[in-house]
Amino acid sequence: LNSVENPNQWIASRHRDPQDFAVSQADIGSAVSSQTSKLGIVGDAITAMVPYLDHYLYFGCINEIWIMRGDPGSGAQITNVSRTVGMFGPDGWCFDEKGNLFFMAMDGLYVLSGRSGVEGAPPENLTNTRMPGFIKSLGLNRRTDRVCMEYDKDRYGIEVSIVQFDGAYGVSFFWDLRLNAMDPQSFATSDHYPASMLYYNSRVASTRGLLMGGQDGYIRKWDDTAKNDDGGVAIDSYCTLGPFQGFPKMRHQAQLAEMSLRLGEDTDAVDVSVYAGGAAETVVNAVKNTDVPQASETLTGGGLRPAWRPRTIGSVFCVHLRNNNASERFALERVTARLTDAGKAKGA
Repeated sequence: LNSVENPNQWIASRHRDPQDFAVSQADIGSAVSSQTSKLGIVGDAITAMVPYLDHYLYFGCINEIWIMRGDPGSGAQITNVSRTVGMFGPDGWCFDEKGNLFFMAMDGLYVLSGRSGVEGAPPENLTNTRMPGFIKSLGLNRRTDRVCMEYDKDRYGIEVSIVQFDGAYGVSFFWDLRLNAMDPQSFATSDHYPASMLYYNSRVASTRGLLMGGQDGYIRKWDDTAKNDDGGVAIDSYCTLGPFQGFPKMRHQAQLAEMSLRLGEDTDAVDVSVYAGGAAETVVNAVKNTDVPQASETLTGGGLRPAWRPRTIGSVFCVHLRNNNASERFALERVTARLTDAGKAKGA
């Protein structure tokens, strides 16, 4: 990769000897660099180098992406993929099982099709529609932050971890490829956030899985059977359904007259809260700020639960489910609700 003094330069080691970078040798397998090759330097400061099978090498730059095809010592070519999108850093990328390249840029999580090297397709921003402004709100800084990513074969998505080099702060989320949606994650302490990740495709089922190297020096993996985090810390699990418009007519309110929930058989308990208001932003902010809900209920046991009648009135609704008790968890299979007309909204 490049140096601070020469950020556009690259260098390749001797063939089959990754420790030999002596470019002064003249034989066919010797090391080669942008200074000794006819290819020259890349058009932008390099931040990541990503090999795609045996076909080509991506140069991720600050604001551009380039591809090197062929042997850099003989007959290779460097062509441009994007002049507007770059890669954040050396570890902020991964491939899925289809050969699609996912990477973090300064303005979002992107994907490059597995055929982009052949068809020339540009990178696609995955977060600008679902989570506009999210990546920008993180305030990514190449001098202080590390981004690492890995494809999780067990959960069919991309694990993303953003940590400061000193371990003082961390952000983590999972991008579900089946739903094309983001699930936020948090860890018990800041030094548990992964600073490196690798999917270990072991032949033994008990050791197979996504390995995450924490800032504290420990290696951890997900365990679907555990009800507590590492160290016996309770898992705070929650989800929000909505916001939902009560009626298509904007000037009408609705009453959430009845709800029915079917929970998983292994469910311990779940706290169900209903938030209602006149605008979606107001209701969502109430959930985020953990304001007092308009109605709440704690359900226990699995299967279809008895009908619940919150009788909450509003134009927009959110249903929030949560369990943050030690040694407990919940699973939600289905929710149905019955709304009735509550007349015109105030001021309408």
